[in-house]
Amino acid sequence: MTYAELQTLVADYLHRSDLTSEITGFIELAEQRIYREVRAPEMIDSTTIQTIDGIATLPAGYVDTRELSYTRTNNRHIALRAVGRHQLTQRRTGVWSTVYSIQGLSVEIAAPQDDVDFDLLYFKRLDTLSDSAPENDMLDRYPYLFLYGALAEGGRFTRDKDFETRMEAQAVLDIQRVNLDSKHTRHGEAPSIGVG
Repeated sequence: MTYAELQTLVADYLHRSDLTSEITGFIELAEQRIYREVRAPEMIDSTTIQTIDGIATLPAGYVDTRELSYTRTNNRHIALRAVGRHQLTQRRTGVWSTVYSIQGLSVEIAAPQDDVDFDLLYFKRLDTLSDSAPENDMLDRYPYLFLYGALAEGGRFTRDKDFETRMEAQAVLDIQRVNLDSKHTRHGEAPSIGVG
């Protein structure tokens, strides 16, 4: 599906021909919500970061961390654990630590060694849909997220409470399903246990 096709579909579902200019706003609001609430494989990216005085700037489009790690000189892979700011401060011992804390658009690592490359696996926000960027992997795989999100916004705008409620319920359900499917992709499903 393309951005233009999505706009047409939203207009068709709304049964309105007078909201053409507003529909782009409905889609943009749906996108904001999707990237705030969904954690799908299509959003995963990776980069290498280095700290300066224990702090590194997060990459553009950063939404959430999947894993922050580094490899020690003995080739031992160490995954860092997220903690709150207070715990991070308590763990500053001068000895290498395995914790970090996200502070706005930065990540801070306790007892840092600034010459270490950290591998950041993270969820990122994809480029906003537009006429010049009419497609992305999220719209291609999950068009219903964008459709029902935009329709819920359309229901709010038109003050059609019943329509808004139905579209909102569908949007919430679809977000939950995508997140659950993505979790299974990461961890696998629980094993089946037979009885007797």
